[in-house]
Formats: sequence, C-alpha cells, structure tokens
Amino acid sequence: MKVTFKKFEDSHQGQIEEMFWALPREDAGEKPRTKEAINTLFSHLRQASDVELFVAEIDGNLVGYALLVLCFSFEFGGYLGMIDELYISPLFRNQGIGKAFIHHLENRAKEKNCVAMFLVVTEKNKKVEELYKKLHYTALNRTEFIKPLSYPPTR
Repeated sequence: MKVTFKKFEDSHQGQIEEMFWALPREDAGEKPRTKEAINTLFSHLRQASDVELFVAEIDGNLVGYALLVLCFSFEFGGYLGMIDELYISPLFRNQGIGKAFIHHLENRAKEKNCVAMFLVVTEKNKKVEELYKKLHYTALNRTEFIKPLSYPPTR
C-alpha cells in the first residue's frame, strides 16, 4: 500500500465533499458543515494562496484530505502553517497515513518559509492528540475564543 499526497484537483470535489460531511459526524467537537461554507472554501481555493487543500490517495482512491492555512504570527516571528483539518477515512486509519500526511504538510510549510506548525484538536479526540504528541507537538497553555463577524454564522 503506497499512499501519495497531492494538491486538490476539481475532479476530487465530490469525494472530498463526502469527507467534509463525515468529519463532524465522527468528531462531535467539530462544527457542523453547511453547503455555503463548502462552496466558499472551493471558491477561495481557486483564487487565494493562503490555503491549500491536499488529498491522500491509495491506488487512485481518495482516503483523506487536509487543509493547510498560512497565517502570519507576530508572537512566533513569521508565518505559521496551520493544519485546519486533517481527515482519514475510517478504513484507512491506524496505518501511518495520518503521520505521513502531517510530515507532508510540514514539508510544504517549510517550502513556504513557515517558522512553526499550528493545529487545534477537539477535547474528545484523545487518539489524535496522542499522535500529535508523538510527532513532537506541544500543547499551548491557552483558551480559545471566537466571535462570528456575520449573522448567521456560516460555521
């Protein structure tokens, strides 16, 4: 089994959308999706350079996706590569694909001159949290806050 990682192509859209809907069903801490939010993401991907969508494939079949977002941090002194989402289909978990995907994203962030990687794990997703710890990610002593700037919020 050889997994490959590559940037999203339009032909992937249907399969990726199925995975977008699956993530919040499997992780209760994730916000529910809306069709509007998904359409906004695809539109943004086609015109911006601050977010990249990657897919994981085995024998031409999509088995996962990840979003890499670039954002500048004064605190960390440069750009951060933020893993906004990483999803592996249930049948392909616990096979090293997530770990390899993270390494791929880290390498891409280095190519973009990022100084660090950033991610958020929902409280109930302890298994994924353990993976990140094994990969030398450390928890920040922070509490997250968010305020939607539009109503109704799209996420």
